[in-house]
Amino acid sequence: MNQIDLGRALKAFFDDKEWITKTLWGFLWILLGVTAPAAYGAQVDYIKDVSEGTETLPLWDDFGGKWVKGLLVMVAGFIYFLPVVVVALILFVPAAIAAIGGNGSDSLGALFAGGACFFGLFATIYVIVMSVLFSSAVVNFAMKGNFGALFEFGEIMGKVRGGTGYFNAWLWSLVISLIGGTVSGAVASTVVGGILSPAIAYFMLMASGHVFGQWAAVAYGRSSVSPGTTPPPTGYSIPAPPAPPAPPAPFS
Repeated sequence: MNQIDLGRALKAFFDDKEWITKTLWGFLWILLGVTAPAAYGAQVDYIKDVSEGTETLPLWDDFGGKWVKGLLVMVAGFIYFLPVVVVALILFVPAAIAAIGGNGSDSLGALFAGGACFFGLFATIYVIVMSVLFSSAVVNFAMKGNFGALFEFGEIMGKVRGGTGYFNAWLWSLVISLIGGTVSGAVASTVVGGILSPAIAYFMLMASGHVFGQWAAVAYGRSSVSPGTTPPPTGYSIPAPPAPPAPPAPFS
């Protein structure tokens, strides 16, 4: 999975001198539920920061801005995956109505079985395809900062298919999610584990954000920025080096 350094993504989290404090805030916002969108907004900020060479975890000084960004991502996610809900309603609502009315158990069973098989296949394919597309859309949103960027399908698909290593980033983010989910599920049965789950979720968001930030640096032309540095502001030009001194005049 070239072009994506998973070790760098994991190490950057703990290299931040304030990672404990920032994680505690992330833990709190996820734990409270209604403030959880701020954690997703922090991931959006982190994607852009990493793409520009800044790998320290985002500060929590702009909670409102992060919450709004996270909420927009969640709204877009609902829109992206809404067809799954619509198909489920089309397939199963008629069967449920028939069951309530008591209209034929044999036909009802066949309707449920057929609908379940079709829905399972459709949902699996659709969710995989949309998860690939939606992650790229979130990166596009992080880089541009406007809600419409989440639905610029032409540009989003162009970045995905542009030979920039997007699927490497997506697969690594999937690995992070699977490992984090496994660890969280394993410890959730204990009291301490249940308390730590939001902190694990925050770590997963930041690690995945770093991975996608690495990809964005290539896909959006930020790869010339060295890790750990801040790029010059827009409109700033690097001054030319001074001209070499003129040679001394020869003696007559």
